[in-house]
Amino acid sequence: ATMIFAASSIGYLLVFWFDVPVAIRNVMDRYWPSGMGALGASRTFVGDYILTFLFSINCLAYASMDNLFTRSVARFETGARLCGSYTFSLYAFHTPLIAICMLIMTMVQAPRTPAYGVAAVGAIVVGAMLMGRITEHKRKYLRDLLRKCISRQ
Repeated sequence: ATMIFAASSIGYLLVFWFDVPVAIRNVMDRYWPSGMGALGASRTFVGDYILTFLFSINCLAYASMDNLFTRSVARFETGARLCGSYTFSLYAFHTPLIAICMLIMTMVQAPRTPAYGVAAVGAIVVGAMLMGRITEHKRKYLRDLLRKCISRQ
């Protein structure tokens, strides 16, 4: 499992290092322009499948490992799970939050400096976390409410 974990990690990094998804996309653009044009932003799907495969193998290998590395990583499990519980909110709300930040920065005529960029990213992350508290973290409550409604029928 450790060897598979290491190999899939290295493979994943090499795919990024050599920009394999883009190289495959460019070849497919050349030989299948009409089909690739119809795919729009999904034109790197072959590379995405390669990355998904490597990531899946990596996760399976990690889950099968029991060594000093995995035991040391396990110490961060609670924090990682907490951060992971906000990923959907970050995905769902980042675009509107970026638009709001851009609007505010334009209204106050904020200079385009790294400090303001860091502040905007911080505001987006905090905003997504607040939205997550309202939405994602209500799953148990909503699930229980749904079960009550179903049991009444």
